[in-house]
Formats: sequence, C-alpha cells, structure tokens
Amino acid sequence: MDREAAQLMGVNVKRIYAITFGLGAAMAGAAGSLFSVMFPISPETANALLGKAFVICVLGGLGSVPGVMVGGLDARASSKATPPCSSGRRYSVTISFTLLILLLMFRPTGIMGRRGYQ
Repeated sequence: MDREAAQLMGVNVKRIYAITFGLGAAMAGAAGSLFSVMFPISPETANALLGKAFVICVLGGLGSVPGVMVGGLDARASSKATPPCSSGRRYSVTISFTLLILLLMFRPTGIMGRRGYQ
C-alpha cells in the first residue's frame, strides 16, 4: 500500500511488482485456457464478457475481493432470473446493468466497498 515505506524497510519493490505481474499473467492464462475448453471463443464474446466483469467488480466494490465474489453471485442470480428464450442473454446483461445502476444510486461504493483511500 505504501511503496516508500516498503523501500525503507528493505523490500525490493521492483521485484515484488515483477512477481505480482507474473502471477497475474499466469492466472489469466490459466483462466483463459480453462474458459476456452468450455465456451467457444470469438471476437463478439469480448464485449459481453467485459460488460459482465465490469458489473461484477463495481457491484462488489472496487478493491474488495469478498465483495467481488458477492457481486459475481448477484450477477449470476440476475442472469438466472431471465427467461430461457433466445433473447434471454440480452435481457440478462440489461438486468445486470439495471441492478448496478440501482445499487449505485443507494450505495455508491458497491456492496462491500469502502469510501476513500485507506
């Protein structure tokens, strides 16, 4: 959280950044390879997945891992509430964004987010 304090304590900050980036890239690669086995990949799927990821992160609260898990469960519940017709996928994204707007009107930090930098 505090780069200068970590450097004063003798932590090699550049090395920590490199390790963190490497772990994140490895986890993203593993998730992508597992995702590709279950779902077809095409350029059209990127926007829908990015929209869902945005809704989940903001619903849960930015910077809160448990909040993102709760946001994911909420987004999944809202997608299951849509009718199973062919246009149900479009409705699930609309319902997710509507839920996001309603939540942000009453709780701007998300479900488990905190106000301000701490």
